[in-house]
Amino acid sequence: MQASGSIKMEDVFNNSNLFSNHYLESMIQKSAEWEDESGLALAYRRIRDKFFEKEKNLPRYVEADLEHNWIRPVLDALGHHYGVQESLHHDPLKPDYAFFPHAQALDEAYAHKGAEDFYKRSVAVGDAKAWNIALDKSQQGRALREMTNPSFQIDNYLRATPPKWAILTNGRLWRLYHEDSSFTMDSYYEVNLPHMIACIEKTGDLSVFKYFYLFFRREAFHRHEEYLLWHGQDQRL
Repeated sequence: MQASGSIKMEDVFNNSNLFSNHYLESMIQKSAEWEDESGLALAYRRIRDKFFEKEKNLPRYVEADLEHNWIRPVLDALGHHYGVQESLHHDPLKPDYAFFPHAQALDEAYAHKGAEDFYKRSVAVGDAKAWNIALDKSQQGRALREMTNPSFQIDNYLRATPPKWAILTNGRLWRLYHEDSSFTMDSYYEVNLPHMIACIEKTGDLSVFKYFYLFFRREAFHRHEEYLLWHGQDQRL
């Protein structure tokens, strides 16, 4: 199916058994959020401009520099309120990011930190990797259930914290995971953001950006759940 013009759906996103294809290819285009383009162009310009500014260095950055120069500016453009585990005090059993529905919830999480679960008020967790890190393999290049495999890490984070949603990214690939199916390690929704930017710049079709913006922005974590393939099903191993 075509997204629009000459752009194919497979060039826009990779839905690996997370959402129903009918939702992505038909239903979402009929939704009110698809029609509401407020904020869309501004978010795209901020992300595109930052990408072109940093493009040459993105593969060269270590993880912390990539987060500072690219990943967090993207999250900011998407309107997120997030708490971060700084690398100096990083707990390997806890995710890098906790995403909150509004600034007040983030402030309250910090105010009660140590007295209650920091992730209690969050709507999603997240983890960031360096640009060239594979998201499906361990550091030894094997697709194993171990903590050096980012997909396995994200499943563990979802099991250990209240949120149902997670973002995993190496800055190039951006993935959504849901707790109902993250244990499979191959159930996710993925966007290759640099490739999407190239498609939009080539065609001028900003509607393509909706397949990133509507799924990764702050407001997204209150929607979409009813269209999960695993929603309401007890199919855990």
